[in-house]
Amino acid sequence: MTKKKILQFAAIFLIGLALFAAGKYSKAAKRKALSESFVWNGEPYDIGGVNSFDARFARPYSKKLSKLGTLVVVLVMGAELCVVGALSIFPAKDKKKAVKGLFFDAFVFVNCWLWGNGVFQLLKTIAGRVRPYMYFDNPKKHAVKSGDFCRSWPSGHCSRAFIVFGFFFCWFLFRKKDSKMRIPAICAAFLLSVLVMFLRVHSGNHFVTDSLCGAAIGFLVSGAVFLVCEKVKNKE
Repeated sequence: MTKKKILQFAAIFLIGLALFAAGKYSKAAKRKALSESFVWNGEPYDIGGVNSFDARFARPYSKKLSKLGTLVVVLVMGAELCVVGALSIFPAKDKKKAVKGLFFDAFVFVNCWLWGNGVFQLLKTIAGRVRPYMYFDNPKKHAVKSGDFCRSWPSGHCSRAFIVFGFFFCWFLFRKKDSKMRIPAICAAFLLSVLVMFLRVHSGNHFVTDSLCGAAIGFLVSGAVFLVCEKVKNKE
């Protein structure tokens, strides 16, 4: 690998790291400010202020569905990365070359994760949208106290699921486009990611548009980072 390529990859990583750090800082700063200044009177917000489409599908808070949504995100991430590892190593005749390729793909995934998380965290802070459960009688109490109740758009869980799916989709497209596993693996991963969207809406944590936008942001940012890394890698 040339010095120029190393510098380009370093730039991609450092910008992603800066975005991730900025997202984390903005989240912590806003939550701290709200926890110190916001006092909720205990009355549900008026759903009439929400657009009719989102209001129709808004749900009260469900702790069980909320935890299940988080579990599915972890499952999606773990399953997809295991498939990438298995299909990289086991069928390869040259194991050493396969391992080197896997290390590069791990680097690409880390960048997808940093960029995707940084972008959606910053957008959450800027948007400040109130979560659906605030329009019902049983809001997520610790989220109200911590200031997390106004970080609804875009959905972070959906973004994370589709960050992984975006990487997974591009990985098959560029690494294993002739694999018999490509279609079933991509379809299964997509359905699991859509399940995350469904659970985030029905648990009362997000509106439908939060989930749709979160998924789109995660997929597009992850796909873009993958393509940029691939372009740098293949430069002569």
